[in-house]
Amino acid sequence: DAQHDSREVRIGDLYCAVEGQRFNGHDFIGEALERGAVAICAHHEEAVPEDVPRILVPDVRAALGPLSAKVHGHPSLRLRVYGVTGTNGKTTTTYLLRHVLQAVDRRVDLIGTVERTVGGEAYKSKRTTPEATDLQRWFAQMLEQGTEDVVIEVSSH
Repeated sequence: DAQHDSREVRIGDLYCAVEGQRFNGHDFIGEALERGAVAICAHHEEAVPEDVPRILVPDVRAALGPLSAKVHGHPSLRLRVYGVTGTNGKTTTTYLLRHVLQAVDRRVDLIGTVERTVGGEAYKSKRTTPEATDLQRWFAQMLEQGTEDVVIEVSSH
């Protein structure tokens, strides 16, 4: 799996050291390695121990999507993904679209402000638009559950 949060790293994962507003993921490379990361995606080469496989990129956040998709076998290519954006009405629109698709016997999951579903099972959402690492993992899980379509509420910022 690919992780952007060192606390979520499990044995065999790729850890992506994202530089955020409050924290710099490069500061947590040691923790990620202790938790079992087998490779690091980073911007600063000197932050990665010499014996650790690395992917060096100019912008780790920009690399999250492509790397996560690759790790999971590009799951969105096998799903119909509907993104809903705008100032008002995103949640209502995503629920309406999900119901329309279900009415024509499509297997549909949802990712939004209130909840996300995987194989029809609901989970409380933490944020409107998830990080790419989470999104690609969920897409892969949805495919495993037989999902055909995904309706996503997308933040425009």
